[in-house]
Amino acid sequence: MKRVVSIVGILWLMLIMAVAETIDRKALLENLDESMMIIYPAVNETHTVTIFTDVLCPYCRELHHNLADFTDHGITVRFVPFPLMAESKPILESIWCAPQDQQHFLLDAAMIYGKFKARSCDAPILSNAHIAAKAMQVFGTPSIFLDNGRKVSGFMSPKEIRAGLNGELDFDSWQRVNPQ
Repeated sequence: MKRVVSIVGILWLMLIMAVAETIDRKALLENLDESMMIIYPAVNETHTVTIFTDVLCPYCRELHHNLADFTDHGITVRFVPFPLMAESKPILESIWCAPQDQQHFLLDAAMIYGKFKARSCDAPILSNAHIAAKAMQVFGTPSIFLDNGRKVSGFMSPKEIRAGLNGELDFDSWQRVNPQ
């Protein structure tokens, strides 16, 4: 019996820690500086997701390719640069240092078409984004944060993310909440 209690106690503690991390991340998300993001607003916003991304990450590129599946369904997408590879850093710097009215086009070109000529740029955006990523325990891309602070690591389709945001999918068990 003692062993069962200790396992239950450990599981309870893990649940409490996960909830606390989610609450902390929600506060961090709310306080992220939007100047370090490229934001694709939804038409009728119901949710916001923040995605730490790398232009050379194939799953990030797949997410970006399906961007309309988010924005057309009321989900605003905020991209934060997080270069994992040395080759990504100058590309991301060039995009985020460009005039704001060109950033969407440049990010789209790099993500969708895989073509981009990097230019040198001196801006603290990547170092600030790296600090934010570290605080939010981002270790890979894509790292997707839901508006409630929940972290989803790795690729998920826009449809799965929408289902999770709407409470129809439990991300932990990958089970439909109310199967029909």
